Amino acid sequence: MEHPRQPADARFAGSAGAARDVKSLPASSITVDTAARLGVYFGMEAGHWRNRQAHDDLARTRETLAASLAAIQPLSAAPICFRIS
Repeated sequence: MEHPRQPADARFAGSAGAARDVKSLPASSITVDTAARLGVYFGMEAGHWRNRQAHDDLARTRETLAASLAAIQPLSAAPICFRIS
């Protein structure tokens, strides 16, 4: 997945001061503050940028934890060891 910062670089570059702002964006995350600013700049919901970041974070985490995640037995397949009454 393309990082949320990449499409913003070219578009921000044309605005006074915006190029500096893009260069200061962290390479690995879009914060709530940055999402709000991108939302206003592009005329879209800030949640879009946060959702893209969450998707990217989850994909990276799944790659990092692949072996650990594969070892987890899903609840539906786990033996029932207690009863809820």
